[in-house]
Amino acid sequence: KKLKNITINSAFLYQFQPISSYYRCFTVYVQAATSGKAGQKQIDTLFTISKKLNENNFSVFSFASDGDPTYHTLITKNVNRWNSRKERPINNFVNNLYISDPLHIIKRGRYKLLTRNVRLLQKDSERIQLNSNVKEILNLPTEILDCSRITKMHDDLPLKLFSLKNFDLLLQLEMYPICAYFTPFTLLISSLSEESLNNDQRVDLLEITAYYLDFYKDLMKKSDKVCLQQGNGSCVVMFDYMMADDLISTCLSINS
Repeated sequence: KKLKNITINSAFLYQFQPISSYYRCFTVYVQAATSGKAGQKQIDTLFTISKKLNENNFSVFSFASDGDPTYHTLITKNVNRWNSRKERPINNFVNNLYISDPLHIIKRGRYKLLTRNVRLLQKDSERIQLNSNVKEILNLPTEILDCSRITKMHDDLPLKLFSLKNFDLLLQLEMYPICAYFTPFTLLISSLSEESLNNDQRVDLLEITAYYLDFYKDLMKKSDKVCLQQGNGSCVVMFDYMMADDLISTCLSINS
C-alpha cells in the first residue's frame, strides 16, 4: 500500500487509426502508469503524439478514448465549437476533434438503465426501467438484463439491447418514455453498423442524435424540477450534461 503511488500496474495504449479501413491501425506509443484512470498527463501525451505524427506527414484529425472524466475538457471544447459557430459539421481541422468511444457510451447507457432510478426529466415523471412488461415484450436473454459488475463493460449486451428491432417494437406499442431513452443509443448504433444505409442516411442519423441531445440539454436548463443525481437511490435524468455532451461530441466528430 505504501508503494501504490509509484508501482506500475497499468498502461495507456496509443494507436493511430487511418480513416480508410483499407489500412490497419498501428501502435505509436505505450505509456506505463500507476493507475488506469487518465489524467492531464494522458491529454498532454495525445497532443505530443499528434505533433510528432504531423511532422512525419500523418495528419491527425481527431482523438478518441473511453469515458474517463479527464477527457471532458476536450469534449466541452468540441461541443462549444459546434454551438458557437453553428458548424454542421465542423470542416476546420486546425483543432483536433474528439470522440468518446461509441461502444463505451452505449455500455454506460445499458448499465445506467439497469442500476439507477432513471426519470424522463423531472422527479414526478414516469420512471424508465426494464420492468417485467418490457422484458416480456422484447423477449430479451437474461444476460442482457444482468447488472452485475462483470457484465458492465461487456461489448455485445448493449448492442443487443438498443437494437433497431427492439426500438421499433417499443415504438409500435407507444411506449414513448423508454423509447426516448433508447433513441440516441439506437440511432448511433444504426448509423455505424446498418449495412443497408448509404452515407447521407448515416449523416442524418448522427445529426438527429446530436440535435436530440442538444434539445434535451435545453429542457434541463429550463426545468425548475429537473431530476439530478444526489446519491445512491436518488432519481437521475436520462442524460446528464456529461452524457449528452459525450454523445454530441462523438456524433459531431464522426460526422465531420
